[in-house]
Amino acid sequence: MFLFLSTTIEEKEKLMIEAYFCRTPTLNRLRGGPLGSDLDDLAASLRQQGYAWDSIRGYLRGCDQFARWLLQQGYAVADVNQTLIKRYISGLQRPPSGRLPKAAEGLSHLLK
Repeated sequence: MFLFLSTTIEEKEKLMIEAYFCRTPTLNRLRGGPLGSDLDDLAASLRQQGYAWDSIRGYLRGCDQFARWLLQQGYAVADVNQTLIKRYISGLQRPPSGRLPKAAEGLSHLLK
């Protein structure tokens, strides 16, 4: 008998970020942040939309960095809106290419 066959879809979805990160300190940081309870749903949604593994991992990292900024600035998750995301992005250093910084990629998915 295979043990993984007894895992329900709901249980697998709860473990979504474990598909992208394996280090315990990283997982603890992600789960312990203000957006920690939303990251599994975000990862599952991005996966269902066909995003690449590397993209999802990068988006989760960006969301974690944004969550740490929220804490530093005294914002709550309930305060997150397009204006607040723009304020965060405006404070990030842009790469020479002019593209969005990696820390800003994927933040639009938080509002969907």
